[in-house]
Amino acid sequence: MNILDVKRHIMEDNIQSYYIFAGEEIEAQRIYIEKIAQKTGYHVLRAEKLIDVWSSIVTPSLFDTPAVYVIRDDKDMLSDDFQEQIARCDLNDNIIICLITSIDKRTKWYKANSDKIVVFEHFDTEMLITHIQVRVTLNKHNCERLIAICENDYSRILLEIDKLQRYMQAKTIPDKDVNSAFEQLVNEGAIYVPPDDAVFDLAVAILYREIHATYDLYEQCKEIGELNLVILSVLYTNTKQVLQVQACESKNIKDICASTGLTQWQVKCAQSKCGRYSNGELVNIMRLIQSIKKGIITGKIDESISVDFLLANIL
Repeated sequence: MNILDVKRHIMEDNIQSYYIFAGEEIEAQRIYIEKIAQKTGYHVLRAEKLIDVWSSIVTPSLFDTPAVYVIRDDKDMLSDDFQEQIARCDLNDNIIICLITSIDKRTKWYKANSDKIVVFEHFDTEMLITHIQVRVTLNKHNCERLIAICENDYSRILLEIDKLQRYMQAKTIPDKDVNSAFEQLVNEGAIYVPPDDAVFDLAVAILYREIHATYDLYEQCKEIGELNLVILSVLYTNTKQVLQVQACESKNIKDICASTGLTQWQVKCAQSKCGRYSNGELVNIMRLIQSIKKGIITGKIDESISVDFLLANIL
């Protein structure tokens, strides 16, 4: 099952009695829980364990009304016996939504319950830009910057938007100056930019073959004390993803995800970097990074010059 299936269930008034929501996008899960509650007219009731509310679900009293029961990371619910019990019992119009922070798609349990599991992955950049601009009139560049800072996490994005709006209200800043206000908060550290974002931006600049931006960002990484081994690892991962997407015969995102194992967000990010290097050049970059990392470990290459050496050979 996927998010579109849940959306269709809500629109067609065909909401199922049991769902398993998994994945990183917590805010999207919350939104769909609220939509289900609004459609049914039920209250949302949260519990630490399903067993704590089980009697109210299967043997309700005269005072119990149907509800949307939300339980997070209840390991007991993941047992085969519990799954069979849920499928066998009359839930009396109640809806159970099990939230799982982390899920392994390779397990037998996942395959057995795939018809109930909905994986919420981070929204892609274009969708997030649309959501952001509904709430605040940031330009596209600053939307993309906010998305990168928050690593496509919609929950974090909403928190930073709320911070921006409260700041503008407190300082009586007009809406037309929202971009200046956002940039000021970023520059002053009120909107925190994790060090990893500088590393990520450096990897993007390298794969875009933007020489000046690359060396500017490399200087930023050195200023915050980022380890060269971390830079090499991040660049290797990004290069590998670009190669996987660029070398894939199909250009359909779902086909690419199926053949590479990458998420839709990873594919979207990699697609924007395709075409700057040939497949052979990307392979050579990966081999050079591996060789440099091995040289650092064996003492043949000084880590302090490792990234400089890499950049001199690939740009």
